[in-house]
Amino acid sequence: MREAMIALEAGEVIAIFPQGGIVWPPEPGLKLKKGAIRLAQKTNSLLFPVSVSGLRFKGHVVFCFLLMAKARIEMHSSINCEPIAHNECVNQLAYILNQSSHLKT
Repeated sequence: MREAMIALEAGEVIAIFPQGGIVWPPEPGLKLKKGAIRLAQKTNSLLFPVSVSGLRFKGHVVFCFLLMAKARIEMHSSINCEPIAHNECVNQLAYILNQSSHLKT
């Protein structure tokens, strides 16, 4: 977490899976981990939710992209978590990611 914070404070971009890894197909009700939101709030960084779909190997980042069948990456609108409560930011992120769960495999 410290390395991620240093990178964000230096203006770098990091990628975090708030589900704990690539989850495909989407699992309704999967609880998001809160590290990405904590980092965004502490460094005043925007969150850029991204949905990844059409993958063949759940949870294995390298295999997912090496053996992609119909992989699709969908960018969503950014979220500024700094001025809002932590739980509200979690809810916004969950809503956006759940809305993208309609993507077909």
